[in-house]
This record gives sequence, C-alpha cells and structure tokens, in this order.
Amino acid sequence: MGEHNYRTNKIYKGNLDVLMNLIVNDYHFGELKVYKKIEIGYEDNNYELQSTKGKFLVKIFGNFRDLAECKRYVEVLESVSAAGVSLPKLYKYNENVLYQKNGANLVVFEFIEGQSFYQMGRDSSNEEAEEILRQASIINQVQLKPEFVYDDWAIINMLEEYEKTKEYLNPNESEKIKPLVEEFKKIELNLLPQSLVHGDMIATNIMRSNAGKIYIVDFACSNYCPRIIELAVLGCNLLRHIHIDKILEIYDKCNPLTETEKKLLPLFVKLAHAMHIISAVRERDIYGNKSKENEYWLKQGLTGLNIYE
Repeated sequence: MGEHNYRTNKIYKGNLDVLMNLIVNDYHFGELKVYKKIEIGYEDNNYELQSTKGKFLVKIFGNFRDLAECKRYVEVLESVSAAGVSLPKLYKYNENVLYQKNGANLVVFEFIEGQSFYQMGRDSSNEEAEEILRQASIINQVQLKPEFVYDDWAIINMLEEYEKTKEYLNPNESEKIKPLVEEFKKIELNLLPQSLVHGDMIATNIMRSNAGKIYIVDFACSNYCPRIIELAVLGCNLLRHIHIDKILEIYDKCNPLTETEKKLLPLFVKLAHAMHIISAVRERDIYGNKSKENEYWLKQGLTGLNIYE
C-alpha cells in the first residue's frame, strides 16, 4: 500500500529468501540474483525478481485473500488473456498459474521493462487513449461472470463506504459529495448493461513498455457489474484530458453503448471522483495511510470535482 503496507494482514509472513529461491528452482529460472519489492499498490505484494535467466514479476496475494479468491483472480487472468487483452505473460508451474508453497499464494508474470502512467507522471497520448479504450472494450466482452468480490474503492459500493467515512470528511469534501450520494441513490444499477469489468483501469494499473506497448495489469477488482463503470474510472483519471464525448465515440465503435449509458457517463465520472475522496480519506484517517500514492488519489478526486463547479 503506497510506500508501506498499512494493513498488516496483507503482508506475507514467511521467509522471502526461501520463497524466492523455491520459485526460481521450480520455474527453472536459473539461479536467484536479487529481488526487490515494487512499492506501488494497496493490496497484494509485488516483487521484481532477477535471476540468471532474466527478470520476472512475482505477485504474492495478500493474506486476506482465501484460496477461492486467489483461484478466482487466476480465472480472470486466464480468461482475459485468452480473449486477447494485453497483459504480461503468465508463467505456469505444473500446468497451474497459481503457485502455492511456504504459505504463499502467488502468480509469476514476465517483467515488463517500462513504467505505469502513474510512474511516468503524464497523461496518455491520443493514440494511447484509443488503445486503452480498445483494451477496455475487449475486457467488457469477455464471457465470464466471476464470484463477486467487495471493492471498497468501487462506485457500486459508494453508499456503504460513504457511511463509514462521512464523519472524517471536512466541510468542503462533504459539500461536494453529499449531492452525489443522493444522485447515486436514484440509479437502478441492475437495469444498466452488465459485463466483466476490470474496475480499476487507473494510472497505476496501465503500463507502457519501453517499446511503446500498452499493458493492463492488476485484475483484483474485476467484477460482473455495470459496464459504464469501466469508462467512468478511465474518465476520472487516466483519460481525464479526453472529452467525454470522445471517450464515448472511441469505445462505442468497439463495443456499442446504450443511450442510457451515454447519458449517465458524466454523472458516473463525478461519482468516480467522489469515491477517490471517500476512499483516500478512509485510508488516511481510519487505516493511517499517509502515503504519497494515497494523497495523489485524494487530490485527483478533489481536482476532478472542482472542474464541475
């Protein structure tokens, strides 16, 4: 979580040296040279592993994920990969993507030489935006309905998370968010077109390789829910510099939207900004997360809602 992991039940408790050596041996990666933690993200622990045969990314699932949730995560990865979504190559051990040893549940990916848009500190270009929206449309057409997982950053959980956090919001934040909560209550989510949704296509989860290829990572928040949420999350962060009408135009060519979705997208973008405020305040004031990444999301939410005033 940011520079530190503030929820201790997410930290792998075993011996990392032993685990990394097991991985290198079992995957036939040669000999272990070095590994280091990648200090971005809120939940699972990611490590860059370097061996005599190259670099790899090891994602160790947080201890709060039971075996069923880990298997669910892998099912999503395999399904979107088969559909042609651009994600790093998955490595298998004994024909299984999920690796279980020494009390760890993990997956191993190819290591992408590049950076996320968060690390680059810039918006996407118009060409990159089109590719990102194309990737989103592929995800949303995958025929998979995984078991629901609760994501405390997701728009669909706004009412529950607002109730948890409203006492910590300052007057300015409350003034901006209360009207949106009331608007959200009027929406019949179950009547909107549903699909598999990544749910977290933000600057930290979309990478650009040094060769210029776009990769989508971290499908932990994927759910079967209103499709419009995918575009709302993109529109409030990575594609915030792209006019909503243009986002709709590009996506609609790949995966046609309903008129209701097109009409509701501006509201959903504002709801996504509000959720960044609610969630970042929760992380800071309830969980003690004062990381730069968390402050980034709080600032993003406030800046986004200020645009609409």
